[in-house]
Amino acid sequence: MPEIAAWVAPDVWAYPVGVALLAYVVLGAVGFGSALILVPLLAWRYPLPLVVSVALMLDIISSAFHAYLNRHEVLWRHIPKILPASVAGAALGILVLWWTRANALLVVLGLYITWVAWRQATGRKESMQFIGRSTAMSGILVGMVQVLFGTAGPLVLLWLGQRGASPRELRATVPAAMVVFALIALSMMLVSAQVQTAQLFTFFGHLLPISLFGVWAGHRLSHHVPAGVMKRSIEALLLVSGVSLTLKGLFSTGLL
Repeated sequence: MPEIAAWVAPDVWAYPVGVALLAYVVLGAVGFGSALILVPLLAWRYPLPLVVSVALMLDIISSAFHAYLNRHEVLWRHIPKILPASVAGAALGILVLWWTRANALLVVLGLYITWVAWRQATGRKESMQFIGRSTAMSGILVGMVQVLFGTAGPLVLLWLGQRGASPRELRATVPAAMVVFALIALSMMLVSAQVQTAQLFTFFGHLLPISLFGVWAGHRLSHHVPAGVMKRSIEALLLVSGVSLTLKGLFSTGLL
C-alpha cells in the first residue's frame, strides 16, 4: 500500500483511480456491480482485506447517493426482513477470514466473479432461484460474501428478484440494501481488526470523489447507452476479471 505522499505519483494513483471510475460508472448505470469490478481488479495490487474494506466504505457513500437519485423507486419494506440472517452470515465470514489463507480466497473470489459473469451472459438464472426464495439462506450468503469479498450485489439482486420487483425497482433497491449490508460487514471487519485503519482511510479519501463522480456519470449514461451494449460490456469485463484472478490465486498457491 503506497504511503500518503506517494499518491502524487501518476504511476501509483492512475490504476486505482481508473478502476474506481469504471466500477462506479457501472453502479450508476445499472444499480449494482461496482464491487464486482473494483475488488478483483484492485486485488491484483493490494491485500484483499484492505481492498474489500475500501470497497465497502465507497459503496456506503456511493450506493447511498445512487439510492437518493432513485429514492422514489426503492422498495424499503423488503430490507429489514433479511437483516438478522445477514448479520449471522457476516459473523461467519469473519471466522472464514481467520481460518483461510489469502491466496485461497483469491481463487474463490475469481470463481465467484466468473460464475456471476457466466450466469448473466447465459441467462441461466433458474438454477439459483432456490437461494432467492429463502430469506434466511439469502441473508447468510449475503453477509458472508460481503465480508469476504464485498461483492454480494448479485445475491441481493437474486433475492429481490424473487419478490416481484420490477427492473427499475431493482436498480433503485439493490444499492439501498447494499448500504446496510456494507455497514454491517465493515463494522465487523473493523472490530475484528482485519485491516489497518490508516491505510484504509488514505485509500478511501483518494477514491471517494472519483466514485461519486462515477455514479453521477453512470446515472446520466444510462439514459443514452443501449442497455444491451452496456450489459454485454459488463459481462465481458467480469468474465476476464474473474478468470484472471482465479489464475492469479492458483499460481500464488502453487497449484499451477
